[in-house]
Amino acid sequence: SRTRESGLQEYAFYVALGMGVSFGADLIMAAAGKSTRRLIAGMAVFAIAHAFYLIAMSGEPAQRGPLPIGLFLASLAGLLAMGLAIWRRWVRVPKGSDVLNYGALAYMVILSTMTALAVALAIFDARWWALGLGAVLFLASDAVLGNQIFRRNRWPYSSDVVWGLYIAGQAGIVLSTLADTSPPSVPAIV
Repeated sequence: SRTRESGLQEYAFYVALGMGVSFGADLIMAAAGKSTRRLIAGMAVFAIAHAFYLIAMSGEPAQRGPLPIGLFLASLAGLLAMGLAIWRRWVRVPKGSDVLNYGALAYMVILSTMTALAVALAIFDARWWALGLGAVLFLASDAVLGNQIFRRNRWPYSSDVVWGLYIAGQAGIVLSTLADTSPPSVPAIV
């Protein structure tokens, strides 16, 4: 397979684990309804999926560069600020449950960190464009979903938007396993 040829076996393994755990989280969230425990469990399981994505990215992709720490820190600062703004403006319920509010905040920090690393890798090396785009779409999906779940803000087709962004985001992350990581060839001068 192309993944084997490109040296991305470990990367693809952790992406597959992340996808599998995400599927489990999808099942938990589908059954959550108004159950606080299931909602917290769903966020926790999705956080584990993001941890697998972080492990994947910190292996082969980050070591090919190496990724400049300044680029990662700038990406992290920007994405954490964006995640905090999303949580504060569209997810947090001011007089709501502290467990749910701070659980959502903790989840947003993990999601923003995963997205920051994916974006930094995509900026540093264009071969990771699908990874960066996929992570950003995943973040956008969860921003809309968080607004639906916590603020009860539903609008026509909002669930379709969530699923569309989520599926496209996961597809981008999976597509990144096909990145061409072979060193660029230098044409011979004859």
